[in-house]
Amino acid sequence: MKVLCVLAVSLILLAASVLNAAAISERTLIIEIPFIEREHVPLEHYRGKKPLYIKFWASWCQTCLKEMPHFQHSFEQYGSDIEFISVNVGLEDTVDTVQSAIKTYGLTMPQAIDSKGALAKHFRFQGTPYHLLLDKELNVVHAGHSANSDVDRKLALLASNTPLEFLSSERFNETEGDIDIDFATTATHILYFSAAWCHWYLEKSRPQTSQACIQNQLDINDAYTRLPKTLTLHSVLSRLWTDDEALAQYRHKFNVKHPLVIDKSNALFFRYQITALPTFVVIRDGKEVARYRDFNTIPIQ
Repeated sequence: MKVLCVLAVSLILLAASVLNAAAISERTLIIEIPFIEREHVPLEHYRGKKPLYIKFWASWCQTCLKEMPHFQHSFEQYGSDIEFISVNVGLEDTVDTVQSAIKTYGLTMPQAIDSKGALAKHFRFQGTPYHLLLDKELNVVHAGHSANSDVDRKLALLASNTPLEFLSSERFNETEGDIDIDFATTATHILYFSAAWCHWYLEKSRPQTSQACIQNQLDINDAYTRLPKTLTLHSVLSRLWTDDEALAQYRHKFNVKHPLVIDKSNALFFRYQITALPTFVVIRDGKEVARYRDFNTIPIQ
């Protein structure tokens, strides 16, 4: 009887674990992976086949590039047993810059660019590099920002079909609320999309972008108090690598007096498909009417 009770408890705990497993949601399953040189397929395509190793990266991300030899070596070692997918996040990158990185590091696994940001939003990561390991049934067994010994250990286990503990499904549930902006008002809205790290992190890899982020912020500071009352400016920072402390530091450095928020749910960056920094989106009557890269080119009326 004691053995039966122990077995029953074990089965209950296992069932609870499975119910809370980080299986890919149905909404995520239908997202197509935007491969560069092959047919786009939804994530669901891989269910029941091989485990998956998905790495998110950017060509201006220094840590991402340092890890590329490890990624390629892992592909050469486990590529016959595990499906590898390299996903560029599509922010401040183009096909040319991605192809250049592929050539520099001799990457031979399938390549994709998440230019619409759908994968990034659904997997809810806060920065690159980002490593995802999934088993054959698309349960997430690893999520992290480092190509470390834990990744190596789990790759070996996945390649040998050894079951791994699932991560909690709650990890990918969006808990942050969307930025509350009433676009239905008669005012014209200008959304200024930038990043708290644009001015310093991109200084060497994207110097023109870095300078543009600095200059536009200074121009906004200078003009903000003179903007007409029929126009509302919202400064929106990317959630990548950015918390409330980083927001406060940015506000202090540039002496920002106008409204400035982090897009913590990534809803606005995703909605307006922001792929370049900085970007200004003009909204009138609830609809986008124009985009600009330079504040001084916006016709202010």
